[in-house]
Amino acid sequence: MEEILSRSSSCCGRCDQPSRRRRRQEKRSNGRGGSLISVVVLLVLSALLPSAIASSTSRLRGKKIKNLYRGIPQHGAQRPSTPSQYDENLRRLILIASSARNHGDDEKEEARRELVSMLDTADEAANSEIRQHRKLQKGSINQNRPNKNNLTQLQRQRIKRLNAQRKKKNAERRKKKQMQQLLNQQSSQKQNAAIQQNNGKKQTDGKFTFGPPPQEKPKPQNSAGSFSAYETGKSMADAFVNSLASSFVSDGSAGGGGNNIQEASAGATSYTITQGSLVSSLPDTSTQIDGFEKASKLDWSFPKTYPWKVTSDFSFEGKSSVKSGLPPSSANVVVGKSLYSNITLSLDNEDLNQVKGKTRGGAVLSFRIKATKALSWPISAFMVTLNDEIVLSPTDIESSGSALWERNEWAEFSIVINAKESSSAKYDIKFVHVANPLQLDKLPNVPAALELYMDDVRLAPFISKGDSLDMTTSGTGAKWKDVSGVFVATSDSISQQDGYTDLTCVVYSKLGGRLKYELKTSTQGPFDDIAILFNGKVQDAQFGQSANFEYAEVAIPKGKVVISFRHRKNPGKLTKGTLDKLGAVKTDGTNRVKKIELWATE
Repeated sequence: MEEILSRSSSCCGRCDQPSRRRRRQEKRSNGRGGSLISVVVLLVLSALLPSAIASSTSRLRGKKIKNLYRGIPQHGAQRPSTPSQYDENLRRLILIASSARNHGDDEKEEARRELVSMLDTADEAANSEIRQHRKLQKGSINQNRPNKNNLTQLQRQRIKRLNAQRKKKNAERRKKKQMQQLLNQQSSQKQNAAIQQNNGKKQTDGKFTFGPPPQEKPKPQNSAGSFSAYETGKSMADAFVNSLASSFVSDGSAGGGGNNIQEASAGATSYTITQGSLVSSLPDTSTQIDGFEKASKLDWSFPKTYPWKVTSDFSFEGKSSVKSGLPPSSANVVVGKSLYSNITLSLDNEDLNQVKGKTRGGAVLSFRIKATKALSWPISAFMVTLNDEIVLSPTDIESSGSALWERNEWAEFSIVINAKESSSAKYDIKFVHVANPLQLDKLPNVPAALELYMDDVRLAPFISKGDSLDMTTSGTGAKWKDVSGVFVATSDSISQQDGYTDLTCVVYSKLGGRLKYELKTSTQGPFDDIAILFNGKVQDAQFGQSANFEYAEVAIPKGKVVISFRHRKNPGKLTKGTLDKLGAVKTDGTNRVKKIELWATE
């Protein structure tokens, strides 16, 4: 029986093989159908949940750099090779949500929800991190700001010292402003008194007074000797220098300092000085009153601080000159205050009578100055006052002498002294040399030393009616020629490639005037031209082709003026090759001047 059962079971097993194959095929067909169904289900879900998928995808892309890679890599930095647990979870959820098989719909939906939740959490974490970073940054800025309650003792002392310095500077500014206002008020009162004294007549001196009328001061005991150590005391010239920081004043009234002409007052007479002849040398009408070669008979005085002294370092003529007492190193020393070295020359009418001829109401005082590049604003300044009124300003000095000092030459300056009828009249001429006139805490650095020399002090009478303008000629080669009253100069007579020849006269005027002349030129720039110079400075220059003589006139300042008509060949000193490239010269290179006259008043 058992054998029968075993055979029947084995037979059934063999007979059941086709049914197994059928079942396997059914399973396979059912699997393919399931896959197809899952694909359809995914499509339906993607259509039903487009916003969630899009939101999750966009958020994922937006936070990829910040959250997956934990910050933006710097230049040359490498991304981390080992992902974190957060990255693994994020990747797993993305694979589940986007898988088309092996995951059920509920599982995919749950993965999408978790993915959206993770991205929202990442956004909040990033925003919180940004807010925390800003808060920390703001806190660090606030910590850097000084808190007056947390200042140390040294910080408090430093702030107190700075406040004291600021208050001191403000007080100095107010003091200087008050000083200037006081000086202006005193000047206005003096001008009003002068107007009343002259019965309403027009003022003729053209000066701006910076102080009250000068006070009489005693004669120094050793005035008959050389220099005196007499202490002059305070003067309004010093006050002017002290107030120079708030107002830099220049009246341009001195010879060599501009073209200002003093207007003729009521009752003044005008006259014309006509052209003279061409002479070999001009007569010197001036008288030297001091050359500092021996003990002076004049009344010189200076304070004990930084006194002037006689030296043999430099001299215009002879062996000696007088030197300012300021230390040579003052140009580069930051002191925060001004240093003065003053010297005063006191004259009277008897001294003015030393000049040759008649003084005719006064005289012209001239002198020579030699300085370095350190005599420039605001390092140092030099000026001259007459009875505490500015007659030669720092601007006049620097503008007229800087070019000559660069060539290591002496510059000549002059002032006008109007004589008074009183027998006790005094004329105090003060020469003021000041370092750091603005009292700056720091000065520009200059290589030159602060040195200033003076020499050859002279007095000369004013030019008067009946005098003539005698002319002399000099230059680098050829000379001017007098052809029947016409002065002629040509470029052909100058053998050098570039050169000049001067036609010169000297004028000492009380009020200035106007120079009149007639010019006929046949010159072509840049080959040649003609220039008018006052005290070595070019006032006008011209070239061209004139058909006839042309009338011209130019204003001259008061004081001593050296007038020069300069015929210039190649004034720009161009090379021969450059001149050849400019082509042929179409003029004959000739200048003709005649009827030179000076209109003046006294």
